[in-house]
Amino acid sequence: MNSEKRLKQSGVIEQLERAKELRQMAARMEALALAIEQDVPEIAREVVKVLSRSDRYLAGLAQTWYKERRLRNEVLGKELFCEPAWDMLLDLFVQQEQGRKISITSACIASDSAQTTALRWIEILIAKGLLDKRTDETDCRRSWLTLTEDGLTKMREVLRARAPEY
Repeated sequence: MNSEKRLKQSGVIEQLERAKELRQMAARMEALALAIEQDVPEIAREVVKVLSRSDRYLAGLAQTWYKERRLRNEVLGKELFCEPAWDMLLDLFVQQEQGRKISITSACIASDSAQTTALRWIEILIAKGLLDKRTDETDCRRSWLTLTEDGLTKMREVLRARAPEY
């Protein structure tokens, strides 16, 4: 008993108890770290889901695809990959998300096709209810194009379906 008393007085027992508490805390922290590591992929998936619902994210995706299409056409030749309607829809989605007005001339340029071809596709997209055309109130020679609500909904659906999964 005398030795126990001496150990108490010297603080050895207290140090051993602290060491035991620290080991227990370390074990709890290790378990917590493992739990966090396991939850990170799930948390990341949830964040991506939320972000992928935003028009800003989808517009960034559309812009990337539009740029990739321009590069592909430049390198391989646009005659191999002619999709003027899709190119216009991508550009309109991006521009509309950024709050920009798109003239018919701009849409024709975005189509990367002959103006007559682009104009024909604009009329088809309007007839399908995807685009709306309005005459400029200050200059009746110019018209503005916008995606309709149906056009926006369908573009979001296509963009989300093609968005990368994480």
